[in-house]
Amino acid sequence: MPGNMIAAAKPLPRRKSDFLSLRASGSIYVDKTDQIVEVLDSADFNYLERPRGFGTSLLLSTAAIFTVASEALRSLKGEGMWNVA
Repeated sequence: MPGNMIAAAKPLPRRKSDFLSLRASGSIYVDKTDQIVEVLDSADFNYLERPRGFGTSLLLSTAAIFTVASEALRSLKGEGMWNVA
């Protein structure tokens, strides 16, 4: 693999648990916002249990973005799927 391809790769998000800072940093982000909307729409109450270090804080930070009209969702799968009242 040529050396310039390695330099052009996006950085991996290390110890980032805030959705807005992750998006601002330009790090790799797997867009699962459409799945977050499905979970939020599926029930009145959701219990999420995940082991430490498996992205629970990032998941909740991302879900919180749906409660306010935010430019952070622009160009993501979940954009426009959640009605902010």
